[in-house]
Order: sequence, then structure tokens, then C-alpha cells
Amino acid sequence: MRALLLAILGLVLLTAVAGAQAEWEWIGPSSTRTDVLAVDAEGAIFIGGDFSNMQVTEDEGLTWTELSGPFRLASAVAAPAGTLVCSDSRADGLWVTADKGVTWSRVSVHQPEEWVAVLALHPQTADIFATVQFVNLFYSQDGGYSWQPVAAPLNCIDYWDLAFAENGSIWVKGDASLWRSDDYGASWTDLAMPSECAYGGGLLVAPGPVLFLWGQDRVAYRCSLLRSTDLGVTWEPLADGLPAPPYRCFTAMEDGDDGTLLLADMCNGVFRSTDQGGTWEPYSQGLTGTDITCLADRPGGGYYAASLYDGVFRRPHEVEAVPVSSEVPALTSLNVSPNPIREETAVAFTLAAEGPARISLYDARGRCLHTLAAGDFGSGEHRLRLDVRDLAGGVYFCRLEGVGGRLSRRLIVVR
Repeated sequence: MRALLLAILGLVLLTAVAGAQAEWEWIGPSSTRTDVLAVDAEGAIFIGGDFSNMQVTEDEGLTWTELSGPFRLASAVAAPAGTLVCSDSRADGLWVTADKGVTWSRVSVHQPEEWVAVLALHPQTADIFATVQFVNLFYSQDGGYSWQPVAAPLNCIDYWDLAFAENGSIWVKGDASLWRSDDYGASWTDLAMPSECAYGGGLLVAPGPVLFLWGQDRVAYRCSLLRSTDLGVTWEPLADGLPAPPYRCFTAMEDGDDGTLLLADMCNGVFRSTDQGGTWEPYSQGLTGTDITCLADRPGGGYYAASLYDGVFRRPHEVEAVPVSSEVPALTSLNVSPNPIREETAVAFTLAAEGPARISLYDARGRCLHTLAAGDFGSGEHRLRLDVRDLAGGVYFCRLEGVGGRLSRRLIVVR
């Protein structure tokens, strides 16, 4: 009887969780333009855009506060050191805050008047990288207050995007080429840019590595999404489940903490893939606007999507359905903090009922490295310590297995 009750409870909880996660939830604010979205490690959400004051919420959208930062926000990144670094599209350099936007410091990367187009955080070193149009690629090791150029300058005028692979390599999408550096910018490999994505767009490097490239051609200006599994030597178009051109406007991609890919389309909302981009499905339930400009993923917290004019939407990570067992307790949460991690972190998980469970650590290729705990656990929250000092820098996954579902959280180890 006890086993039967546990099974029924697991099914009920899984159904309830799936129902709660079925749609995006609007969290505000009203009457704003959003071109840039950033979420820090403590869950503060920052937004801004062209001719729009920056705003922040520290309570998941219950209240929003207008900030005195850049009025024409072009890019923003939240660093593990606790700083938020922002660039202004008026070629005014950088703005840096260490108190969530209460006070700001004006910082020059290369010279007082410069256009910093892209900001990105290196997943292993936690250095912040910045692209200065017409100049070079720079990086900061102190949260954005001082900068130095990479050793080998890039022959690039317009920088469209910047991304990093799990092994630490740097990828740059430029005006005419795609570049890769395996030695932190000391040298570069110049790869041919596919003509379908030569203008605008962006770049994402998922574990594998699997490369995703999106942008427009320079003739008809039609938007395309491409994938490469051989480091950019060959590319294949991705279209299964996506709108046909010219009725698509890809703006951002996110490699989700739960192992899925999200794609923002400013004309059609959000799409989701669970097979590395092979097929896509609409993921816009609950969105009141389809003009999605940017995405963010907070480990343990869920997804965020920003609409150009309709504010920010939140959606929890999915619970992956697996065959139900009457002997394993239902799962309700899995969180890892701090994350990114240098030495050790706390893994917290909650079970709805007493019974056996297993929590394991996997590398980016899906290999199980270590079982943190396995056995019988009581209902409620449990905490484990995870020491990562013996791990190389990169991306890992913590997986909790239980009744009717499996929870997974992405970890970033920095060195």
C-alpha cells in the first residue's frame, strides 16, 4: 500500500510540476524597451535598451527600480565577482557597478570614446571579454575595471558576437570571417564565414562542441540558422519546425541549464530543441508578445525571455519525464550554489516523500564522473558538499534521479 501511495503521489506531483511549467509568466515591467537582459548569480534581473533607462528587479519582478546607468544599453554581463558591466551604443565606453546599479564607474577599454559592441564572460577563467569596433578584442580580470588586449589583434571591423567552448577556446563572429583561438587570443584560426549568415546575428558553442551560427545573407537579407559538429569546417542548415524565410528573425540562443536549446525569434516568439537543434517546437505559451530580443538562463532558477516592448517573462526548467517507479520518491527541486565554482559548492535537493534517490556528476559529454549520494532519503530538503578542486575548468552537469522525473543542473568550474 505504501509503495502504491508513493507512486500515486509521484504522478500527481509530476503532473502538477509539468502544469506549472507549461507557460511563460510575465514579471514586468510595463512601458519599456528591452534590447539587453542580464541575470546575476543572486537572481537580480537587469534590462535596458535603446533610448530606455535601465531597470532592475531583485524579487523576480514584484518591484522594478529605474537605474541611472547607460541610456542606450548595447550589451551587459554579470560577473561572478559581483559586478555588472554594461556598454553604451553611443560609443561612450563601459559602465561598471558593484552595487546592482546604485552607483556606477565610467571605464575606458581602449580610449575614452569607443564602441564596445559585445561583452561576454569566459566560463573557465571568469574573465570578461569585450569587442571594441574597429580596434581589437580585450579582456578584464578584475570585474571590468581594467582591460588589456589579447596578444594577437584580429583583422575585424564589425564584431557581431563572441562565444566560448567548453575547452576554453574563443570564437568570434566578425564582419567577414569566423575566428577561433585555442590559446587565449595569442593566435587565431580564420575560418570561412557561411554566406547565409554573413550579416548580423550571433554564435553559440554548445557542449560537444556543437556550433550554432545565425544571421542574414547580404543579398536578400534572409535569416538562417546553421550547425557545425566539426569546428566550423562544414555547416548544415536547421529548419525542421522553424518558420520558413522570410518570416523569421532570429535574435538569440541559449544553451539551457536543463540540457535543452532555446531560440528567440523576434517575429515568432521562442522555439525549443532537445536534440541539439535537429528539430524545433514552439515554446511561446504564455508570451503576450512575439518580439523576443534576448534570452537568459539562471542555473537552478529557470529561463528568462525579454520582449522588445512587453517586458520580461520567466519559465522554470522542465522536468524530464522517465518511467515511474513506485520505489523512488518524487522530486521537487535541485539547486547548486555558488555557481560558477572555483573550489566547492553546495548541492541542495528536495524530495516530496521518503525513499531511495541518486545524485550524480556528469561531464559535458554525458559520462558519469562521480555519484555524490545514493540510498534512502527522508522527505524534505537535503544538502551535499561538492568539491571540484580536482576537476578541470569547464561545463559539468549535476543530475538527480527520482520518481517520474529527472532534474539536471549545469555547473561551470572556473580556473
